[in-house]
Amino acid sequence: MRVLKVLLTTAASAVLTTASADAASLLVFKLGNGASTIGSLSQLYLNGGAIRENEAAAQSLSNSSLDYRNATFLDTPANWATVQRVDVQLYNRGTLMRTISFSPGSSYSNFFTQSNVIGGDYPNLATANVNFFSIPGDANYNRNFFINQNYGGCGNDAGYLVVLGVGGAACSWESDRYSTANRAFLYSRNSGPQNWNDERIGQADVFAISVNVPGVATPAPTALALFGLGALALGLRRR
Repeated sequence: MRVLKVLLTTAASAVLTTASADAASLLVFKLGNGASTIGSLSQLYLNGGAIRENEAAAQSLSNSSLDYRNATFLDTPANWATVQRVDVQLYNRGTLMRTISFSPGSSYSNFFTQSNVIGGDYPNLATANVNFFSIPGDANYNRNFFINQNYGGCGNDAGYLVVLGVGGAACSWESDRYSTANRAFLYSRNSGPQNWNDERIGQADVFAISVNVPGVATPAPTALALFGLGALALGLRRR
């Protein structure tokens, strides 16, 4: 019985350590290039209220026909205070194509700045020369979540990321890539900026924002997790 007691205690401790040390990723916002939600795409994020908050299909990163906004989390300031990292990600047919990671700032509305970049697929982005880096982006052309290096006439425009909405299309690099829902999520496939006219520019069908919050473990092996939780319950009952 002594050996059994030691084994149960060790397993329980392993699960608790994992739970306290790691963080879980929570999807808080998603745009699909085939979705029909009307309005400024940056304003959908900033002030959109709940969008299909309780629909599992809308939270699927392979579903490009539904938008999603977790208003319960985003619109409660105390929740944002728990965020450890923000990941802005682009998916195509469920495959992750690009990630840019940010420190959370003080609010969901102000994390998306160059000074908050802490990692991702563009290693020099935190110190790169840019003319736009914000959620509203270039509102004159509905270029949202816009990270751009330079303008210079449509043929010379170059950057990293842009979420295009209805009412833009000042240049052919936009109009030629709109989906049937008049949206386009474009990204540089280089490790730095890319000319937006390049035929190799990346196109995603889902744009997503997720946050890392503490207190939930990354999945442990099922048998160990169940064994550990059972051991913990057993230990509590015996105290």
